[in-house]
Amino acid sequence: MNMHIANRVTSKLASEGWIVWRPENNTAGYTWDQYLDWVGDQTTRNVPVIEIHGQGRIGNVPALGVIGDRNAPLNRVFGKWFGFFPMDYTLRGVPRHGGTILEAFDTDRFRGLNPLERYKAAEAVSETIASRIRQFQLAEETNSNRSSSGVLAGCSCTGCPVDKRYLEKRGLEAKSYRHR
Repeated sequence: MNMHIANRVTSKLASEGWIVWRPENNTAGYTWDQYLDWVGDQTTRNVPVIEIHGQGRIGNVPALGVIGDRNAPLNRVFGKWFGFFPMDYTLRGVPRHGGTILEAFDTDRFRGLNPLERYKAAEAVSETIASRIRQFQLAEETNSNRSSSGVLAGCSCTGCPVDKRYLEKRGLEAKSYRHR
C-alpha cells in the first residue's frame, strides 16, 4: 500500500509539473548509509525528502503522524492533518538527515476494507498528501513575494541534517528549526 499511495502522490504532483524523485529510481543499489547521505545531500540543497509509510496502532500509540522536526515548515503543515508521531525524530535515520517519515495511513484499518474501499481510501490519503504539499508551496510562493522564506539555508522544508557522522563528513554545522 505504501508504494501505491506514493505512486498516486507522484502522479498527482507530476501531472502539475512537479519533479518527484523516488528512492527506487534515484538511489537504486545504494547501501542504507549511502541512502541516508543522499537524503542529507538533498535536504542541504533545499530539496524536501518525504517517505510515505503506513502502520497499525501499537497499544495507545496512534498509527498516524509525522516523524521529523515538528518545527520544519512542511512538517508543520503535515502535522496539522496527520499529527506528530510520539517519538524523538532523531532516533530515525531519514529524519536525522533532514527528511520526514509520514505515517499516513492505518494499516489495520486498511486491512478491514474490501478492495474498492481500500482503493478509495488510498486515493483519499494520496490526495491529502499532495494537497498539503501544494498548500505549502502556494504559501511559500506568496510569502517569498513579501519576505524571506521560512526555510533555513542548508536545510529543506522537511528539516535539517543533525546526524553527527554526516555533518562531520560533509564539514557542516548542525542547524535546527527548534530555536527559531
